[in-house]
Amino acid sequence: MSEHGPREPDTYTYDYPMPANVVDLVVTADFAGKLLLIERGDEPWKGKWALPGGYVEIDELVEDAARRELKEETSLNVSNLRFLQYYDDPKRDPRGRVVSFAFAVDCGGLTPRIQAGSDAKNIQWVTYEEYCRLIITQQLAADHENIIFDAI
Repeated sequence: MSEHGPREPDTYTYDYPMPANVVDLVVTADFAGKLLLIERGDEPWKGKWALPGGYVEIDELVEDAARRELKEETSLNVSNLRFLQYYDDPKRDPRGRVVSFAFAVDCGGLTPRIQAGSDAKNIQWVTYEEYCRLIITQQLAADHENIIFDAI
C-alpha cells in the first residue's frame, strides 16, 4: 500500500469472457447502383465476399475505427458515416464472441477509385445483379447479407 492508498492494478482480470468489437461498412455508389465488397484473403471466409471492416482497437472510438478500416482496406476517406445498428448474434463469427457495429456510406453519383489493402485478395464495386448472384451462390461472408439488407 502506498502513502496515497491502495495501488491500482497494472492489468485487470474478469470473471467473464470479453467480446471483440468490429466495424462493418456498407458503401454504395452510383446512386446506390453499386456496392463495395472485398474478397477475403484470410480465414475465416477465405475467398468469400465481405463488407470492408475490421477490429476496433482498444484505444479508439468505434466511428474512428470505421473510418480507419475503410481507408486501410479500400483507400477511401469518408466523413459521412451513418450508424446502422449493431449485430451481436453469439454465433456470427467462428473466432469467438464478436459484436459488429455497422455503418453506411453513400458516395452519391460518384464511383470512387478503390485500392485493396493487404488483407483483401480483391476489391470491387458490384451491381445489384452481381450482388444477387453472390447471395444465391452463398459467396458472402458471415451475416453480411443481413447488414446489407438493413442498410439498403
